[in-house]
Order: sequence, then C-alpha cells, then structure tokens
Amino acid sequence: MLLLGKVSFVLSVLCSILCIHQVKGNEQPCKEQHKDILQTCYEILTRGSMRMIILPKHSPCCRKVREVPHNDMCCIIKLLTVQEHMDYVETRIKNLEHYC
Repeated sequence: MLLLGKVSFVLSVLCSILCIHQVKGNEQPCKEQHKDILQTCYEILTRGSMRMIILPKHSPCCRKVREVPHNDMCCIIKLLTVQEHMDYVETRIKNLEHYC
C-alpha cells in the first residue's frame, strides 16, 4: 500500500514536470508586430494626427492589429521606447483592439 502511494506520487511529479507549458519571461509575444503597427498605423496613432479613428476592418492597419496575439495592444504599448511614447498616443494604440 505504501509502495503504491510512492509510485503515484512519483508519477504525478513526473507528469507535472513534463507537462508544464514553459514560457520565456524575457520575450514579448508581440515584438514582431510592434514596428509593423507603428509604421502601418502611423497617421492614426501620432500625436499630431487630427484624423478620427474610423477604420475599415479590411484596412492594412486592422490587418496588422489582428496579427497581434489576442489583439493585445497593451503588449505593444509596453514595448514603446521613450521616443515612441512622445510620438504616439497610447490611448489610440489601446483603442485599436476595439476598432479592429
């Protein structure tokens, strides 16, 4: 009986070690899309832009937004450099997930 408990414990530990989904903490999942969105949606996202954000779902900007995992624009905002924070409006970037 004691042996059965030890075997089940070892098997459960072994399964949990093998089945854990490993995530690299230092890599952002949206790093590839960061520059694409800032370039493609430039005229909508910059501070000097007076353009209203009304985007067709088939626009190049929306296509790039849909490439971001889970449309997570917070991920894009986290990757902004100091200069990009000055050039782009964060709320407009965040709102892209709703508009597209």
